[in-house]
Amino acid sequence: MRAAAGALFTLGVLGAVVVAATVAACIWWMTVTGRRAVDNTRQQRAQELAGVLAAAAQGALRHGDLADLRLTLRETAATGAVASCRVELADGTAIADSSATAVANRRELPDRWPEGAGTFTDKEGEIRTSFTVSDRGLAVLVVHPPPVSASPVTAEVLLGGGGICVAGVLFWSAALRRTGKRIKCLGAVRSALLDANTAGACADSLTVADAFGAEAVAWNTLIAERDRLRSGSSLAEAESSGRANSRGESANAAALDGLWLGVMLLDGSGKVEYANGAAGVMLRTRRETLLGRELSEVVTDQTVLPVLRDAMNTRQRASAELVTSQDNQERAVLRLTVKALRRGDVAATMVLIEDVTQQRVADESRNAFVSQATHEL
Repeated sequence: MRAAAGALFTLGVLGAVVVAATVAACIWWMTVTGRRAVDNTRQQRAQELAGVLAAAAQGALRHGDLADLRLTLRETAATGAVASCRVELADGTAIADSSATAVANRRELPDRWPEGAGTFTDKEGEIRTSFTVSDRGLAVLVVHPPPVSASPVTAEVLLGGGGICVAGVLFWSAALRRTGKRIKCLGAVRSALLDANTAGACADSLTVADAFGAEAVAWNTLIAERDRLRSGSSLAEAESSGRANSRGESANAAALDGLWLGVMLLDGSGKVEYANGAAGVMLRTRRETLLGRELSEVVTDQTVLPVLRDAMNTRQRASAELVTSQDNQERAVLRLTVKALRRGDVAATMVLIEDVTQQRVADESRNAFVSQATHEL
């Protein structure tokens, strides 16, 4: 039981760790993919805005209107769509900037522009777009995208992920607890089955707690029924022995008639000399018809008869079970026990007949339960 409980605890801890790790991995993946998506969207919008600003700057420079260009750059930066932006000539000289305090905003547009190759490569953290102003030359629009935003995984997302993790752990714990209860029940029944083969095992040591469920209640019922049958058999045998020792031969006959066990006395040739009422009832015939008959006429089962005859010949005690059934009657299981007797110089044999039908039914029920419990275990 302790080993099973330890295994269940280890399994529960591993399951909780797996659930927590899975939820944490999901949150991490959401963070990475969300940030990547935001960065891609920010870069794309900045590139689209750079194209629009380049067209506006080209028109303003064509007319020599630096004031309008600088105002456009400041307004664009004020919207937050870009961090900053400026217009440079081919040699890198800035002539307009989104910052109001920039030196570029105090320069005048030169009469002669420096020459450039017309291709510019984006640097890290900025977008460069070149354009040509007719009759003047080449200019470059430099746009700095807005800074990387905070992680899209907000506190609400983290709390939601944590809640899912806690719910998963609680569900796993509940499922494990329910399963563990059934496993403990099967383990307790298994221990009781092993103890049942031990000599001197009492009912208290074989029963399990009813709190384990319906299986435990059924098992305890079987144990109680077994003990009841054993107690009844012991009391009947004790009563029979006490009566036989305290009375004479006639009293013995009366006592035998009162027994619930069937009793037949056979002479040396194997014929029935005496049969009590219980023997007639169990063999489903009148007692008077049994007297004087051979044992082979009373017991016709060819698997049981040889066992009884061998016991009579060897003068050793033996038992065999006889199954009887007739039309419109239930099947009965009889245990025939042969015991040698000696009355003076005359050898005799006593046959005890015991109805063990209920005991066999209980044994079959127990075996069916054990098979089911073993299968579930």
